[in-house]
Amino acid sequence: MEITFYPWVLWLHIFASVTFFFVHGTAMAIAFRLPKEENIDGMRALLNITGMTLPVLFGSFLLLQAFGIALAFMAEWWRQAWPWLSFILLNGMTVWMTWYGRQIYSPLRKALGMPYMTGFSKENKPVEPASMEEIRALLEKTNPRMLAWVGIIISGLVLWLMIFKPF
Repeated sequence: MEITFYPWVLWLHIFASVTFFFVHGTAMAIAFRLPKEENIDGMRALLNITGMTLPVLFGSFLLLQAFGIALAFMAEWWRQAWPWLSFILLNGMTVWMTWYGRQIYSPLRKALGMPYMTGFSKENKPVEPASMEEIRALLEKTNPRMLAWVGIIISGLVLWLMIFKPF
């Protein structure tokens, strides 16, 4: 009886994917809830929750990619275009969502008197909180529907590529 690691690597790839989407659901729920929050402490609490999920989010993202690449070589799909297009789409979506999210949520975190990011990944210390009018103006710039639709469409396309392996 030949022992193969393929089913285990496939299981790990799927498990990492499920973990990634499960944890990322928290951030999406917060993105939709945040503009409705009236209390500054509530806003801070919501944004702190997303920060707590980041290690699991990024860890599962890296694992799903690593296991996906391993599967491409184990099943000898590495010569086909679909695994690499999936990889590019997933990474492109991640870069765009990170960039877009930073444009919206870093100024909001700063306005709320929380640590915030600038540049590639420079964490800045909290500053004096802004007025409620400035905070509301920043909340009006959020667009969780666009983040959700981009995520759903690109993820659906990647899933289609993985299942149908068209090229």
